[in-house]
Amino acid sequence: MENLTIMVRGENVEVSATELKDYREKGLAQFQKYLDLMANPEIKAFAKFMLEKAPDYFFIIPASVSGKWHAPWSTDKGGLVRHVLMGCQVAYDLSRTFGLNDKETDMALAAMVGHDIIKYGLDFDDRYMDMHPFMPRSYYGHYKSAGYVGDYSKTPEFDTIMSAIERHMGNIMTGEWTSVGGVKPETPLQYVVHLADYVASRKNLVHTDFISGYQY
Repeated sequence: MENLTIMVRGENVEVSATELKDYREKGLAQFQKYLDLMANPEIKAFAKFMLEKAPDYFFIIPASVSGKWHAPWSTDKGGLVRHVLMGCQVAYDLSRTFGLNDKETDMALAAMVGHDIIKYGLDFDDRYMDMHPFMPRSYYGHYKSAGYVGDYSKTPEFDTIMSAIERHMGNIMTGEWTSVGGVKPETPLQYVVHLADYVASRKNLVHTDFISGYQY
């Protein structure tokens, strides 16, 4: 683990290897709550594997390095992890509304865990990767990848999780964003993941008060 330079609200910030290690350890611990909600041992193991193979920057980078596209509680150090954790909570709640069964709920949670893990690429250079929804399938599913999960990549569950990750962005009706069109949610599980990411990233829907408690 090496020192890292990240951008926080448009400013370069130096992060020491010690601080990065601390954020990684604390971040992994925060996800345990949602891993514990997963009843299926294989899905739970894969979600844990995704986190263990996540690039170090994932645990300290803001959800939006410019500070413009996410709420303030997720635009400083550790903000991307907080965004993903909030998304997991929203997905868990939405799973009941959309009638997901236990296994589908587990897969929705796993997709939320992995949806932004490679948001800034594998070789971190502080650039947002607009095609990051399509990167986890190769990172965890290709046998030559450092993140290869092995035989699990050949299962229907892996495909379901990756398909949900691939549909977490863009216009919910058309699937359009950047240069991609037509990749939109089609199943209840995919809608849960898409909407959970949307809610967890909106400035005017999730405020700091909802994270830390109301102050009257």
